[in-house]
Amino acid sequence: MNELKTKLQKTPYAVDEQETVISFDRSSGVWRFYSTIPHHAKKYEQFISESDTFSSWREVNDEGNLVAIEGALDVERVKPLPSLKRILSEERRNKLSEQLARGRKSQGK
Repeated sequence: MNELKTKLQKTPYAVDEQETVISFDRSSGVWRFYSTIPHHAKKYEQFISESDTFSSWREVNDEGNLVAIEGALDVERVKPLPSLKRILSEERRNKLSEQLARGRKSQGK
């Protein structure tokens, strides 16, 4: 992660002002991440980098705790969209069920 510009947020965001937004800019092909929810900001901070397309920054409070972040999402390291559900044939599903049953039996469950 490149070092993002750090801003100081003196007053905390009110709960009704907190949000997390992940959006895709089709013209540049960049996923943008913005969050003012501290838990989300901390979780995704390692996946944020600077962008030429829009501003990239992080906000900390007086104690130095991260409270907000914005930047480009590194899609090499995190997927913004969930994977498609795997479709199994009936035969494959039965084999996996048998394998799971054997594993549970060997563990004494």
